[in-house]
Amino acid sequence: DALLDHPQLDPIQRETSGDHWTLLLDDPAFAVMRARPDHTLSLQPRHRFCTLTVLAGQGHLAQGDTTLPLVPGDTALVLAEVSIEGDGLDLLAIQPTN
Repeated sequence: DALLDHPQLDPIQRETSGDHWTLLLDDPAFAVMRARPDHTLSLQPRHRFCTLTVLAGQGHLAQGDTTLPLVPGDTALVLAEVSIEGDGLDLLAIQPTN
């Protein structure tokens, strides 16, 4: 029922760039961003956390000396700034907005 109470949003078509995150949706509850990096890209949670999902490609997420391999289907909970790099990555990040 809650979904039915939410006003319908028109689809947004946006091209993604290799040098930054592209905002796809900025809702009062959360924001959805997408990136297709062609070099090292950083991700900083706006508030407490964000999630990072790998749609395609492979690479790794790093924070300090710690790295996590990334492959399609992986989802990571990000609590602090991380760097991401790899080949053919297509990424989706979701962050709470408050």
